[in-house]
Parts: sequence; C-alpha cells; structure tokens
Amino acid sequence: TAMYCERAIVATQSNGISDYLVAGQNGLTVPPNDPAALAAAIQKLWDDPALAIRLGQNGRQFALANCTEQTTINFVLNLIGRVQATGRA
Repeated sequence: TAMYCERAIVATQSNGISDYLVAGQNGLTVPPNDPAALAAAIQKLWDDPALAIRLGQNGRQFALANCTEQTTINFVLNLIGRVQATGRA
C-alpha cells in the first residue's frame, strides 16, 4: 500500500523483501533486530526529503508494474505449480 501511495519504505532485510524492495532504489533496508539502524534510516528520509520523494516515486512505478491484482494471481498460481511439481517453493 505504501508503494501505491508513493511513500518511501524502510523495511528489514528478510526473505522475500528483495522481491519488492531494492535498497536505495525504491526503499531502504535495515538489518533485523537493529533499532538503531531503523532509526537511522528513518532519520535519513526525514533529513533528505528529495530522497524520500524519489524512493516513493520509484516504489509507485514498481507497484503499478508488478503488484497488480493479475500479477499477484499469476505469482500465486506459479508458486502453487512449483510446490506441486517439486514440493518446494
């Protein structure tokens, strides 16, 4: 939702996040369980509004291209097919 709303995102580096968020391109990532890094990333966006705007705009472009209802349906169907074929995601 944040991407569709053209808002910059700060997220923890975790499995799956790299499918949506490219650090420095459409958001910022921080290590898990690192509140200081989270605070620093938020402060970075606060101190650099141009960066926040750019990340938000790039995030919206990504969402419009990759996060539509049909692309989500296709992703889930593909995932189901892979699990059925291999037993793994």
